[in-house]
Amino acid sequence: MNSAIRQKTFDWLASQGYAYVPSESNCFMLDTKRPAKEVIDALAARNVYIGRPWPVWPTHVRITVGSEPEMEAFQAAFQAVMKNSTTTGYDPSPLLRKRRSYSDGQAWASISS
Repeated sequence: MNSAIRQKTFDWLASQGYAYVPSESNCFMLDTKRPAKEVIDALAARNVYIGRPWPVWPTHVRITVGSEPEMEAFQAAFQAVMKNSTTTGYDPSPLLRKRRSYSDGQAWASISS
C-alpha cells in the first residue's frame, strides 16, 4: 500500500469537510453523517465497494485504501453520493444511551439527549 495515496485521500476528504479516523494501515473509518448502509448501497450502485456497517459507529464506513485509480474512483463516487445527501440527526437506541461501566473502573461517556 502506498502511504502517499492514503495521505492524498485524507487531504481530499479534509478539503471537502469530511471527518475520518486517521490510520497508518491500509484502511480507515469515514464519518458520512448519515446511515452507513445508505452510503454503502449508493456507492455499490456506482461500482465502488466499501466495508460493512459498524453497529457502534452507525454513520461510519470502513474504507480500504487501494491504487490511485481506485481511490480516484472512490472520491468521484463518494462526492456524487454525498452531493445531494442530507445529514442525519442520528439518535442512538435507548440501550446505547445508558452509561456503560466495566470492572476495571473505566466507563463509556454518557450520551445526553
